[in-house]
Amino acid sequence: LAAKRFPDHPSTMTEVATLDSLVDRVKPNATIPFLKVAARGWELEALHGAIRSLQRTHMVWFAHSHHWRSSLNAAVEFLQTLGFVTFLISHDGLVRLNAPYWDPIYDSISGEQQVLALQASSPLLQKRRLGIFCVNPLPKTPGM
Repeated sequence: LAAKRFPDHPSTMTEVATLDSLVDRVKPNATIPFLKVAARGWELEALHGAIRSLQRTHMVWFAHSHHWRSSLNAAVEFLQTLGFVTFLISHDGLVRLNAPYWDPIYDSISGEQQVLALQASSPLLQKRRLGIFCVNPLPKTPGM
């Protein structure tokens, strides 16, 4: 792509590594309290290369834009398989993205959206712990 857009500039070969391979080399068994993924449209691919690391991670933050390669829903569904609850950070609070709250409109919001994913077991998700406020809370089950 770069060669087509910038034909006068020489191409550069770059080594690519998964996040798991880098973390395994530096801190193979460490807990990762917070992971910020900034891959400018390649977030889903970066997350796929971090499965082992994500299993030891409490919180993930990444950005998403509707112009990028993969859908936000794909990232939400992938993180959900690893036990994460995912939120869109809005001006009004957190908007829960996991099913049953997913709406296709989230994939088409213009601009860059900030996304927060927390392990479902996180104490931050326990009733109003540390000020986590969700604008679309779980519906009450009849009889509760």
